[in-house]
Amino acid sequence: DNIYTPHTLQKITRLTEEFKKIPEIKSVFSLTNAPDIVAKIIGEPQDLLIPDLPTTLEAAARLKEKLATQPIYLKNLVSADGRATAINLVFLESITDNEFVRRGVDEKIQAVIDHENGGPEQLYYTGLPHFKAASARAMAEDLGRLLPLALLLIVIVLALCVRSVRGVVLPVLTVMISLTWTLGIMVLCGSRLSLGTLALPPLLLVLGIAYSLHVVTEYFELARPGRTVEEVLI
Repeated sequence: DNIYTPHTLQKITRLTEEFKKIPEIKSVFSLTNAPDIVAKIIGEPQDLLIPDLPTTLEAAARLKEKLATQPIYLKNLVSADGRATAINLVFLESITDNEFVRRGVDEKIQAVIDHENGGPEQLYYTGLPHFKAASARAMAEDLGRLLPLALLLIVIVLALCVRSVRGVVLPVLTVMISLTWTLGIMVLCGSRLSLGTLALPPLLLVLGIAYSLHVVTEYFELARPGRTVEEVLI
């Protein structure tokens, strides 16, 4: 209900210091390490907005009154009602979206949050890099479920329709090779799966199997007993 308590301010300090230890994070900006802009302007030697953490509720209340007179911090670092505060993380410029996911930066940040998530406070983790990492995990999980399921259903349908080992193996092998080449070329061209192209692998399986089934069915219809191999191939 109120961030201006010694316990909560100490937690903000711990979170700020732990986030700084993550190599991919360039800087961390929070209430407990924010510079005192007003003090700098008027020439006071005090550098930090909170040079010493309050140890009593009275000292924390005085801090709240101090921030109320400096609107630059309100709605940026702390809410006007004193019930919420922000800890801003700035990443290295060299960290791309792929690097962010590959290095597990999102998981490192979440681990720090989970470690400090006990107590009366509620911690929320948000931001575009977090959303992108969550989307990448969701896509990987979806593909891990959709592709095997689609392949299993395809095998069942082929077995029921063709009732032949060749009629199952050849179409499945064809679409799997096609899918491998398609995804491989995408990687070589610098493209990658996104929320828009997530349906591409299952779609290739379904469309490829449909055409393969037409070809295989046509073959079995033409390969009647008594016909030569040359006649069937033609």
